[in-house]
Amino acid sequence: MTKTPISTLIEEGAPLTPSDWNEEKERQRLERLEQVRQRCARENSESPLWRARVERNPDYWKTFSLGGIK
Repeated sequence: MTKTPISTLIEEGAPLTPSDWNEEKERQRLERLEQVRQRCARENSESPLWRARVERNPDYWKTFSLGGIK
């Protein structure tokens, strides 16, 4: 599955893309998501459950999502 750039969605008037959305807002959203991922990784890194997940999948925190649609 390929990702469609937000600029294309805005130009095409995608119905689920807010009309006031822009590249800067998308960049800020992605930055916030990355900050949340990093915070979760720091806070949970000592837990045996989370440590086991990371051992099975070293990229676990890179793909971690708080319930967003992937």
